[in-house]
Amino acid sequence: MNNTIFDDVFRTMIEKMPYLAVPLINEVFHTSYPEDVKITQLRNEHQQEDGEIITDSCLLIGKKMYHIECQSTDDMTMVIRMIEYDFAIGIEHAEKQGRRYRIEFPKSCVLFLRSSGNTPDYLEEINS
Repeated sequence: MNNTIFDDVFRTMIEKMPYLAVPLINEVFHTSYPEDVKITQLRNEHQQEDGEIITDSCLLIGKKMYHIECQSTDDMTMVIRMIEYDFAIGIEHAEKQGRRYRIEFPKSCVLFLRSSGNTPDYLEEINS
């Protein structure tokens, strides 16, 4: 795993003081959770096929899952990694309903701590 100190600090902050994520979630996802909303920390480590352990921040507020990734270095694989992480989170929390499974993917975002030529200038929201 190739973390920087910023990634580690962000993850520790979310683990120790999850209420600090509420204003961020409200801003990014256009929600209006109160500061004292109940937050459940979900598992933040997943193992990839090659054995590498990936870590991120995954929270449950009400019935909604939120996946927040803090990115401090320019990484052209971020989109693929977010899909992999969200898929792993969705599968882990799948619900069996008869012969079918209901899989809900988390609402996810990437926080870019440093900008470069590849850093997006704005956020795009895709509604499904």
